[in-house]
Amino acid sequence: VMAAELAELEHADLHVLHVWNVFGEGTLRGRALGGVSATDVREYVARVAGNARAALRAAVAPLGARVPPTHVHLAKGDPDEAIPAFVTARAIDTLVVGTVGRSGLAGLLIGNTAERLLSTA
Repeated sequence: VMAAELAELEHADLHVLHVWNVFGEGTLRGRALGGVSATDVREYVARVAGNARAALRAAVAPLGARVPPTHVHLAKGDPDEAIPAFVTARAIDTLVVGTVGRSGLAGLLIGNTAERLLSTA
């Protein structure tokens, strides 16, 4: 909502991007692990994609008509690569990034995309 208000204040276009990936997908596809078949992997990836689409719909729902459907984007990939590529391709000059606070082991293993983007944006 804050990004939508900023866009309105600046008379700017607002794009919403959600980047998703499947942790360990390459490993899962590369070999059968404990009975994981190619069909199981495809179904799992499809479920994760569906969850990502649902999360994106839920995120933009409160924005209503402030974001046209053509400005709502879903990308599969590494957020550290996909977000800067998206920004560059569309010549976006202001980036608003949502965060999920993680601490402890999860914070160490997963990291913080917003902090990493600060150094590349």
